[in-house]
Amino acid sequence: MKYRYYSVFTQEKDYIDITFPDLKGCITFSDNLEQALHMSKEALEGYLLVLEDEKMSIPKPSTYQELQAKLNDNQQLQLISVDTDFIRRREENKAIE
Repeated sequence: MKYRYYSVFTQEKDYIDITFPDLKGCITFSDNLEQALHMSKEALEGYLLVLEDEKMSIPKPSTYQELQAKLNDNQQLQLISVDTDFIRRREENKAIE
């Protein structure tokens, strides 16, 4: 399944805090922007895989406009896309090797 959710990157003094407003508890952090993109994708992948495995409902993503209106000066939105079907195939191939 393909998903697209906005993450909020909050620039703190020494790190970037990463949250997904639509996905309670889906959080991570990073030392820099490049790593933040990687970490946010990993966090979203893991979170959504668990929801699918547990057959839990998956929240509808908020729009850019809905989230942008709530941001502080030290925050920015980043759209993160994942494909859980692709992730599952990738993990199955790792197990075979």
